[in-house]
Amino acid sequence: MGAKGFVTKHAEPEELIQAISEMLGNKYFFSSDIIEMHPAISKEIKNRLSKKQLNDSELVLLQWLTTDLTLPEIAARVHLSPRTIEHHCKRLKTKLGVQSRVGLALVAASSGMTFIKCNTK
Repeated sequence: MGAKGFVTKHAEPEELIQAISEMLGNKYFFSSDIIEMHPAISKEIKNRLSKKQLNDSELVLLQWLTTDLTLPEIAARVHLSPRTIEHHCKRLKTKLGVQSRVGLALVAASSGMTFIKCNTK
């Protein structure tokens, strides 16, 4: 199972409690420190999401990519080939200016995107 959130050592106790609560509820949590310091979380990227420069398919895929499922598992759930999912993942990372799925999750979290709750077994 992958990480469900990130909290810095500088987080206030209230934020740590909130993080634990969110993650126990199968949600993701990113410390405000992380979102603020992550270079991918810029006004420009937030505007790309808010202006819907991502089409509906890309928004749905972004939600899937923020789960702890592997690319082949996502492919099986959305009835596409793993290579197609890999291609779209690379395209989303390029479009949003990030280098990893963690970067995609940070962008999604900072934009207020609702995450998919899924059973990984």
